[in-house]
Amino acid sequence: MSNLSESIKIKLAAMAEDYIRQLPARFNEILVYAENARVDRDRESLEILKNSIHKLAGSGATFGFDELSEKSKNLEEYLNSFLWNSMNSNSPDWEIFSSSLSDIESIC
Repeated sequence: MSNLSESIKIKLAAMAEDYIRQLPARFNEILVYAENARVDRDRESLEILKNSIHKLAGSGATFGFDELSEKSKNLEEYLNSFLWNSMNSNSPDWEIFSSSLSDIESIC
């Protein structure tokens, strides 16, 4: 990053600050999707939830929030395995999910 011009460094820093300011709203959006998935118990709601967590994992990595990214990836993998293997049998263990979500909330 030392090869970047000062103006680019300033722009990147501003983007990171915007990202940090937006994290609580992004997390609240995930909470809404999680509640919808818990209540609806359908594949579409779970996919929407998984995709929003996927975006959080990717954006966290982009802005250097490694712990946020890792915890989000783990939660995404949990939802993926459920969607791929057991959608027909029952719903995800919402206690496990909620615990993982709380870990993410503590970072946001």
